[in-house]
Amino acid sequence: MFSALMALPGHGGGILEFFKSIPLLPILGAALAAVLVLLLVSTIAYRRRGK
Repeated sequence: MFSALMALPGHGGGILEFFKSIPLLPILGAALAAVLVLLLVSTIAYRRRGK
């Protein structure tokens, strides 16, 4: 996998440049929102099942 990353076109700056080209903030924000929603849904389902 490491060699596959190095073989990508435009790797003049190395892997750091490749990661900088990816919009990390929207991805992290979406992942955080998904985790929070899953936590909320699982908590509600657990409380309803417990009653």
